Amino acid sequence: MTPVDMASPVEAVTTVREMVTDLSQMCERNPEACERGRELISTVSERARVAARAAYEAIGQNAPAPDETIHTGTVAN
Repeated sequence: MTPVDMASPVEAVTTVREMVTDLSQMCERNPEACERGRELISTVSERARVAARAAYEAIGQNAPAPDETIHTGTVAN
């Protein structure tokens, strides 16, 4: 594989396509590595969900109470 000239979007897209094609064939070449990869992705995804949920809850607990002041006004003629 040759170095990619990042100034050329066409070359970059072509390289990405080649990489995706190669990765998609990895499971045929090495099913065990592919299964370990699936397990890793599953574990990382679950940890990311747990961390995101914890962050969301922490933000919600520390958020100030909403301003429930009622503002009234008049419309100028």
